[in-house]
Amino acid sequence: MIFFTIGSRNFSAQAQVLHSSLRDFYPDLKFYFVICDEIGSFDRNLFDFECIFVEEIGIQKIEDMQKKYNITELNTSIKPFAFNLINEIHPGEPIVYFDPDILIVSRLHELEEAIEAGANCVLTPHLLEPTEWAEMNETRILQFGAYNLGFIMLRGTPDVVRINTWWARRLEKDCVIDLERGLFVDQKWADLFPSFIDRTHVLRHPGYNVAYWNLAARSVTQQSDGTWSVNGAPLRFVHFSGSRISADPIFSRHSTQFKKGGLRDLDALFDQYVEQVITSGNEYYKRYPYSFNWDGAKCQNIHTPKPVEDEESISSTARVVDEVKPHLPFLELKATHRAHLASAEFAARALRRREIEEQGLRQHTDFGLVEGHCAVCGSSRGFREVPAAGEVKQGHLVDWSSRLICNGCGLDAKARGLIHFAFQQFSISESTRIAVDTVTDEALAVLRERCPELVRLQPAQLSIVAEDVIETKHPAAFAPHLNDKQSFDLLILTNASSTATSFENSEAQVAGRISPQGTIVFVPPFDSWTLAHTDYANPHPTGTGSDGMESPTGKDMTIREMQSKLLIHDAPPDESGSTQSSLPVLRHYAYWSKNFAYFGAQNFVSTLSFETQLP
Repeated sequence: MIFFTIGSRNFSAQAQVLHSSLRDFYPDLKFYFVICDEIGSFDRNLFDFECIFVEEIGIQKIEDMQKKYNITELNTSIKPFAFNLINEIHPGEPIVYFDPDILIVSRLHELEEAIEAGANCVLTPHLLEPTEWAEMNETRILQFGAYNLGFIMLRGTPDVVRINTWWARRLEKDCVIDLERGLFVDQKWADLFPSFIDRTHVLRHPGYNVAYWNLAARSVTQQSDGTWSVNGAPLRFVHFSGSRISADPIFSRHSTQFKKGGLRDLDALFDQYVEQVITSGNEYYKRYPYSFNWDGAKCQNIHTPKPVEDEESISSTARVVDEVKPHLPFLELKATHRAHLASAEFAARALRRREIEEQGLRQHTDFGLVEGHCAVCGSSRGFREVPAAGEVKQGHLVDWSSRLICNGCGLDAKARGLIHFAFQQFSISESTRIAVDTVTDEALAVLRERCPELVRLQPAQLSIVAEDVIETKHPAAFAPHLNDKQSFDLLILTNASSTATSFENSEAQVAGRISPQGTIVFVPPFDSWTLAHTDYANPHPTGTGSDGMESPTGKDMTIREMQSKLLIHDAPPDESGSTQSSLPVLRHYAYWSKNFAYFGAQNFVSTLSFETQLP
């Protein structure tokens, strides 16, 4: 299956959450984000999926559509055109569309079965039974269409392509919200699909497309094992249509019947979704102005009104996105994603990133200035290249981690990336206890403006922390170097990878210097996919892991094996005096950015969080 979504730039956070939730169950998925907006300053290479802008689809009448349609109408009108383009890239494959405001909760087994049985089109009805007393009753559904096109699967057979081309032609003029004429964007046309498309499968499963329009007949429940069900069947995905993501979120602006706080178990899932969207940079992305006509030629958009708090700035073409610090996507890597770096898709992305880097670098033998923005000090003075001893620059440099030094604060790319990650991904306040190693005086001053109590570890402390915490020896050894009462919620080790070389044959011990719910942030001293130990100074490692990737030790360790080695014993007593053991959670993330000068095919950061207490 090939997956895609459509949205404007201001929905980039939702698109990331959709992609991430799909990736949990389809780790090798092919995913496209079709962006109904102008490219502008948007960095499409930040993401771990392909971005296609509307101008790249090749829609003949797109300029007329941009002038005529409001934001909802235009976004929905390009759906059949996007289907046809993606079918050209993946001919004959089942292509699955999801609205960006959808969260996948479990694997889509019923969809897979329908495709395996030969379905050429799969649709989900708004309702599976009468709801005449509900806010969204049958009469209203007849206005909007029998099927919700926040989800649809089409297989690129010749007949489907023919009908899809007819659909695209009709949407050039009639993708409108005009209930009096019996039209509702792209969706009402789909009422004809079961008649037009042979082998159309209507997926009558309560776990698909759960949303405000069918909650009157569906009860969402979280089971004791953490899984979700609806009316006794597995919950597959929730469609948070019309939701507002903010500090005071709204479940759906389209419903007065279902509101946050009255959704029972679904409230918890909505809270999780809101947190994921916010963490994915919603505060930043929502500030991107829409490139076309928000309200369309009719100057009305009841379905998608401008957010009240942002109306003035959204309508202004002079709006500055950098009012909020730019968001950097950090892609979490899981054990099921290990084949990713060996894929042709990643190779193509790495090549494109390399070309972008080389275009932005000075093409001569001197080490010069690289343009970019520092996420730590906020400087846009750029970065200077610092070569290794005796090195002569010849085109592209392979390892940028310690070479691109910020001209504002003096931090290298590796340190900037870790601090960027920590301050973006964690909820940090003035009271958060943070320790960081080897930061410059300039960087320390900037960081202490946000966290006055931030501690800079001295070199003597650093070597012990790196060896005893990251190499998982007993960290009590570094206690004499710190105040006896000093402990940290967040420990950022920018130099751990050069000091720590082995996790093997040792057990991690929780020290009193890391709070019970604390986290260590560090550059992994191993390849983040194979978890085989990597000597960054040696460009020609020896040995081969079980997946064929070379490693210096010849030892391949899975994440599950790594976590088993990190089982904690002898944890310090809690406030009640009792001693518990905890299971630390090891996570890995990948990132890249031209604007922040995080170069290379991929950069990695790892976290070790002491989250789960065991009896």
